[in-house]
This record gives sequence, structure tokens and C-alpha cells, in this order.
Amino acid sequence: MSEAEWYELENVIESAYKDFKKSIGNVCQLKKQELRVCLLLKAGFSPINIKASKPPPNLPEGRLSEDSCSWKQIKNCIRQ
Repeated sequence: MSEAEWYELENVIESAYKDFKKSIGNVCQLKKQELRVCLLLKAGFSPINIKASKPPPNLPEGRLSEDSCSWKQIKNCIRQ
């Protein structure tokens, strides 16, 4: 996706789920790529669909960086 498309997705999610980014930010600090995964999950993409796309070069496939949130914390934010 282009930067413009990511920006549009973020705006759509924020419009539909007020303060979505803020609620995730209250739990932990996400890197840009991790936030994008959260946006895709909130938009209804399945983890399998997300995993099928190419992972960023600095993040091993299927893993969050060690200094980020746990998947459990992220799932809790997304369910809100």
C-alpha cells in the first residue's frame, strides 16, 4: 500500500473507532509497521491475510519487535 492509502485507512479507522490510535498508545508504544498491522486487523483483515504479505525487512515474519506490545495487549485494544 502507498503512504496515502495507509493515511486514508488510518483516518477511516479513527472515524469509525474514535481514539483508536490513542487507546493503543495508552497500552504501549507501537512502531509504524506494528500500528499498520493493528489497523489492518481492526479493518477486518485476518492474521493469515496479513501474514501472506511480505514482512518488513527489519521485522521477522510473524513477530513483533522485542520492545513492543505483546499480541495479547494488541488484541485487547483491537477488540475495543
